[in-house]
Amino acid sequence: CPTSAAFVHTTCRSANDMDDAQLLQQYVETGSPDAFGQLTNRHINFVYGAALRIVRDRHVAEEVTQAVFIVLARKAATLRHEAVLSSWLLSTTRYAALGQMKINARRKRHERRAAEMAKTVWTEEAERNWPQYEGDMDAALASLRETDRKAVLLRIFACRDEGLRI
Repeated sequence: CPTSAAFVHTTCRSANDMDDAQLLQQYVETGSPDAFGQLTNRHINFVYGAALRIVRDRHVAEEVTQAVFIVLARKAATLRHEAVLSSWLLSTTRYAALGQMKINARRKRHERRAAEMAKTVWTEEAERNWPQYEGDMDAALASLRETDRKAVLLRIFACRDEGLRI
């Protein structure tokens, strides 16, 4: 069977190789790393290519590919005998890729919010008006329970250490 650098799903096998169902069955019954390795080698380019088409990022596609084979290892015993493995892998890749895209979008959204919150703007007007609030701040701190006061003061000092003004 010729090899290719392109990410193509191939079905070339030597006469001694078992089919996917037999390899999966061997993995389920014996935990054979060789059987699972052969399944992985047989389908990894297919899974990676499908993931890459969905997420359009090589690093994320690699993560998705790894996740798909972890799911296969965990759920191998629950796959129906008549299931076509490449079809199951494609569906699982799609779910994993879409899930990873949601996670990445959520993370980016949180990072943007955190960056916006970190941009506390201390304007000249706020600087001029600060003295009139200092007394109120001291009174408010004094009215807090000791544990709450310590928490607020720790936050104030942490912000100052980071160069932020609150």
